[in-house]
This record gives sequence, structure tokens and C-alpha cells, in this order.
Amino acid sequence: MIDIEASNQEGLILDTHILIWYVEGIRLSEAQINLIEKIREKK
Repeated sequence: MIDIEASNQEGLILDTHILIWYVEGIRLSEAQINLIEKIREKK
């Protein structure tokens, strides 16, 4: 489970994973995208 209060370092790791998913052609679900946006808003 992703911690909503993730540190900036964890945020960078998350962004890297998202980039990898896109590169590999894996589509993020709408729920995942919404979760990611909520995490970014917390920063």
C-alpha cells in the first residue's frame, strides 16, 4: 500500500515506476491515477 504521506524521495520513486509502466505499455487504471494525484496534492 502506498503511504499518502510519502516523502519526496518516495515520490520520485513513484514517478519513476509510473514512467516505467508507460514505457512498458502498461496502462494505469483511473483509480491508480486518482491515487497518484492525491499523493501529489499532499506535497
